[in-house]
Amino acid sequence: MKVISISARHRNLPLKQPYWLSGGRLRFEKLDATFVRLETDRGIED
Repeated sequence: MKVISISARHRNLPLKQPYWLSGGRLRFEKLDATFVRLETDRGIED
């Protein structure tokens, strides 16, 4: 089995509630996410 293509996509996913880090100094309202898709020569996609 060989990988024939790889693609990556960046998304900012909104959160239902913000979360805080560093003692309340950093507020996050979205999740910075990367999705990777692989396709093989056998038609398997993940």
